Amino acid sequence: VTGDWQHTENIPKDIVELAEKSAPDVEEPDTVLVDSPPAILATTEPAELIQADGEPEYASVEGTQLLYMSNTESDVLMDIESQTYYVLLSGRWYVSSSLPEGEWTYVAHDRLPEDFPKIPAESDMGTVLMSVAGTQQAKDAVLENQIPQTAEVDRKTATVTVQYDGDPEFEKCGDEGVAYAKNCDKTVLLIDKRYYCCDEAIWFESGKPDGPWEVSVEVPDEVQSIPPECPAYNVKYVYIYESTPEVVYVGYTPGYTCSYAYGGCVVYGTGYWYRPWYRHYYYPRPVTYGFSVHYNPYSGWGFSFGFRYGWVGYRGYRPYYGGWWGPGGYRHGYRHGYRHGYRNGYRHGARAGYAAGSRSSGRQTANRNMYKNRSTGVRNTGATGTRPATGTRPATGTRPTAGTQPAAGSRERPTTAPNTKNNVYADRNGNVHRQTNQGWETRDKGSWTSSDRASQNKKQSYQNNKSDLSRQSNARSQGTQRTSNYQSHQRSSQPSRSSGSRSGGSRSGGGRSGGGGKRR
Repeated sequence: VTGDWQHTENIPKDIVELAEKSAPDVEEPDTVLVDSPPAILATTEPAELIQADGEPEYASVEGTQLLYMSNTESDVLMDIESQTYYVLLSGRWYVSSSLPEGEWTYVAHDRLPEDFPKIPAESDMGTVLMSVAGTQQAKDAVLENQIPQTAEVDRKTATVTVQYDGDPEFEKCGDEGVAYAKNCDKTVLLIDKRYYCCDEAIWFESGKPDGPWEVSVEVPDEVQSIPPECPAYNVKYVYIYESTPEVVYVGYTPGYTCSYAYGGCVVYGTGYWYRPWYRHYYYPRPVTYGFSVHYNPYSGWGFSFGFRYGWVGYRGYRPYYGGWWGPGGYRHGYRHGYRHGYRNGYRHGARAGYAAGSRSSGRQTANRNMYKNRSTGVRNTGATGTRPATGTRPATGTRPTAGTQPAAGSRERPTTAPNTKNNVYADRNGNVHRQTNQGWETRDKGSWTSSDRASQNKKQSYQNNKSDLSRQSNARSQGTQRTSNYQSHQRSSQPSRSSGSRSGGSRSGGGRSGGGGKRR
């Protein structure tokens, strides 16, 4: 696979039949005339592809000694003073003395040149500011990354089905007696002779590896010991706040969907490579690099426009909603806007991507909520206002190397969750509260009651956290207003699609390879 690839029109009959059988309804791509077939690059290590439309072209960043590459979908900057190049990959910065041949090394978010925080927010490169430590954009992103999504789970009707490829096989995960199932389509942990399954941000447990399963009322303490080099690391960010005989109140922070706060910014993925499972069936694991992942404060993590999707999955029991990108899967707000704005230039495309995420921020927030995927047993209660008391930060993990392999695609998009009033919060002790027109209410003994009249422990918890709950409520209101202001600004400044039209160049089939993570 890493050899010298040559173009051919002599395709074996079996492959033609397999292609027709696998994708009978795929739309025919736009025809693009090229002088020669594209080169194929392959890597056996996690990597990203930096690709330009011709020789690199640079433009200045106003008010700084920085240049940016204007004819690439990647975020590439050059510091004039040091003559070094910087590229942003999955929220992390890498530096090199040479663009095509240099050795790229990781650089911390707070160790960037002093001109990086001076990049104007309204400039073509303003989109990278959330990855520059100390900027307001980075602080807002970190705050957003701490806010849980919550749900009320019916203990009688919520359930899960777990399938293994053969007999269950478990592997040690850390030093605290935790093991995870290697050959399973879901995350199943073995802790102290009991089995726990975390599926779509809900904990289940059983005395047997294949069930029957019941909704958990408590997360084992050992879960917090899971290290980032373990594929089950993300379940540390799924919480249980409270339970009654009828329901369990649960929640998760974006760490469950592989978005982590690190070094004063948000990053995508742990940086570690996880071996997928393959035998009769193939179960992929989340990857950090290889798909040109960008962050949009309105739609979360998404892929840039040069990324074909629609065919990714695996031979298994049902569509895989995690795949290479963890729970939640594909985010399309950034990509769609990026593609639509590309005709006006790459950086216009990035801004258009932000505008697309902004205009659909309510829908995107719903799409990012795992609890919407369940049709029974779960009532989505929206985003809460505070971060749970437990949690951790990931290690930086591995670094990408030069090179690429063809990008894979993505799963189908989820449906939109029903609208739910976004007024539910969890305090630092795990107690659930909501803000109403009559004041604060607390979930107590299976029902909502005025926080001032709740049982002693609940009332005391509310009093101790009242100021924090109010602060988070105000922050949410300000964020809503900020989104509205941003939408108004983008509508007034959106470039016309008919102006500055640009051809697709040598891209074949309407998309380009976004690079590839390490897969075997």
